[in-house]
Amino acid sequence: MKKVIVILLSTLALNASAQKTEGRIFYTETMTMDTKSMDTTENVFPPEMPKEAIEQIKAAMEKMRNPSFKKVLSFNTTASLYRDINKAGPASSSNEDGSVQVMVMTSAAEEARFTDLKNGSVVEQKEILEKKFLIKDAQKKYNWKITAVQKEIIGYTCQKAILIDKEDTVIAWFTPQIPVSVGPTVYGQLPGAILEVLSGNGDKKITADKVEFTKINEAELIAPKEGKEVTREKFEKIRQDKLKETGGEQIRMTTTVTIDDKQ
Repeated sequence: MKKVIVILLSTLALNASAQKTEGRIFYTETMTMDTKSMDTTENVFPPEMPKEAIEQIKAAMEKMRNPSFKKVLSFNTTASLYRDINKAGPASSSNEDGSVQVMVMTSAAEEARFTDLKNGSVVEQKEILEKKFLIKDAQKKYNWKITAVQKEIIGYTCQKAILIDKEDTVIAWFTPQIPVSVGPTVYGQLPGAILEVLSGNGDKKITADKVEFTKINEAELIAPKEGKEVTREKFEKIRQDKLKETGGEQIRMTTTVTIDDKQ
């Protein structure tokens, strides 16, 4: 009888482990923006704009110093797809009597990243000023340093890993409880799913909000196909050229000012 119980418990443990290798992880990406240039209003706003409207714009801009975007990672043991869920909403501000209303809309460039975990290839869809590009490449190899530091994220015990990537120090928190080497954006290659990443020297944070284990249909794990195919080197050149033209646009901001003349 003891042998039967041991075999049964072992089978249950294997089934439980198998169920945690397929599903979706929902993330929030938060960015710290440099909006200091907007603080110098005399060079930004037209002279005819009412002072009250300028103050409301500055108040709305202050709310957008840390915009956040929702993402989802669909995965199984052979592939993963990291993509947008929706765009960020507006930040608004108004004065006491409602005569001046300001709305600031933000939207990040639309991106998706498909990773073939079997052969180590990736297909990325990137966007520059609403024009889409496709990059097909081999998955970059990362030399993570795994530490003994642990913390809990949404109920999962996570372990800290550090990556020195050029001029950036990346910190990732992964959980062996989800035994698949996947993660948000370009990161992965750890002995468990990554639930949190700090990059950009702390200016960008990606944190998991929820994990759901479910059967992923093959149609959900398809590499993006929309966009002009270019090499990574060509894309970086195009991006740098556009950044020079636009003064560093990565997140687009549109400001709408409504003035209600009650005179």
